[in-house]
Amino acid sequence: MNTSTNMDDAKAAWEKVQEYSWDYLAVINFGHYIANYAWNDHVKGLNNYSGLYFWNAGYVE
Repeated sequence: MNTSTNMDDAKAAWEKVQEYSWDYLAVINFGHYIANYAWNDHVKGLNNYSGLYFWNAGYVE
């Protein structure tokens, strides 16, 4: 797919991947998880989109 020179070739490659997936893969679970998070009002700038990340976060007194 990544080496295709046009969309038709890329689509044909993707269709082969899909066919393989249906034929040989029993189960694929995309995104089933449970996560609990807690913080207080002193933490500002917290990114909790897909997990708890403290990049650019800070403590405010």
